Amino acid sequence: MNRKSHKEKRFLPIILTFILLSLLVTVGLEYLDFRQGKESFIFTDLLRLPPPSRHPDSPAPAFLSSFSDQLLETIFDQQLPVKYRRDDRGIYSLDITLTPRSRDRLLAKIRQLCREQDRRLEFTEILKENGRTLLRYQIQDDGSPSHLLQLIVKDPSPKEESPPSRENDHRGKMALIIDDIGYGSDISMQLKNLNIPVTGSIIPSAQNARDEALRMQKLNLEIMVHIPMESKNNGYQNWDYITTASSADQMGRVLQRAREIIPQARGINNHMGSLLTQDRRAMTAFLSQVKKTGLFFIDSRTSQNSEAYQIARALGIPAARRDVFIDHQQEYGYTRNQLKKLVRLAVDRGRAIGIGHPFPSTFRAIRDSIPYIRDSGVEVVFVSSFFE
Repeated sequence: MNRKSHKEKRFLPIILTFILLSLLVTVGLEYLDFRQGKESFIFTDLLRLPPPSRHPDSPAPAFLSSFSDQLLETIFDQQLPVKYRRDDRGIYSLDITLTPRSRDRLLAKIRQLCREQDRRLEFTEILKENGRTLLRYQIQDDGSPSHLLQLIVKDPSPKEESPPSRENDHRGKMALIIDDIGYGSDISMQLKNLNIPVTGSIIPSAQNARDEALRMQKLNLEIMVHIPMESKNNGYQNWDYITTASSADQMGRVLQRAREIIPQARGINNHMGSLLTQDRRAMTAFLSQVKKTGLFFIDSRTSQNSEAYQIARALGIPAARRDVFIDHQQEYGYTRNQLKKLVRLAVDRGRAIGIGHPFPSTFRAIRDSIPYIRDSGVEVVFVSSFFE
């Protein structure tokens, strides 16, 4: 008995240490699941901690119901920040910050989702505080609340910039080019849904270049070829890449193949090209090949030292150059301000060209800027109209 008791005492610390380590590992794994938005017995059910708020681009938490998943995705699709939590009754509360314009779009989407899921969206109250309007709604499932929504709308500033005035009702013109098309399959429809003339520039080697060109043609959108050119930070490798070492024949073959893929194109502009466009010899060789195609040329001005525009004009090619990059920073507010800058240039000079990219924030900024553009007396046109 004494020998047995001695053995038990010797192994007891080992057993207790093993149990303690197992508990620590279990709690650690539970916490990782909780931070990732997954079901956690300890943190979600036992401690009833609210789930951590997530970035709009992160996946929906696994513990949310199917309707809650769809509701969150509806909000994230509108690029809106949201904080949410679940109380001990299982009711979700969501705080969403938005603008008056995005509020109307979001509510329309949520109403549609509620109809599809046999739920009811009901307005409860409106409050004013600290320059904000708080709109509260309740989503009901079989007469019981399942989600509480608080829409936080910032009131417009009294110093909101007014559109530039027009003397003698002068109407300037501005053209918008969206580059880098061809990698997705729905950019053409997003361009069409802007309901203004927008020119799309397609990279020939992109996997969906041919299909997007066909779709844009059916949608009566203007098309350009977006030719990749050598930059100072050379990192691009594909058959459509023009470099300072390319021969005139090689440049001609690239253009020929690009036109076979995108025969609907009316013009060309450069993708990258900070090195090539300031090389007079190489740029002259390339634009001499462009002249044979009869297409116009837009200098994207990826370098302040670009000579592309001057060379094109000297060769007799219809040409223009970019005035403003509207989304050099991929932010909604930045793009809105750049569009205002573009409008002012169009009013002052009579015409202006802006270049952007198929970012969600860019499309949203363009849509929301259309009333401002129209109030300014500026007409949005296809870039080809500058050569007619």
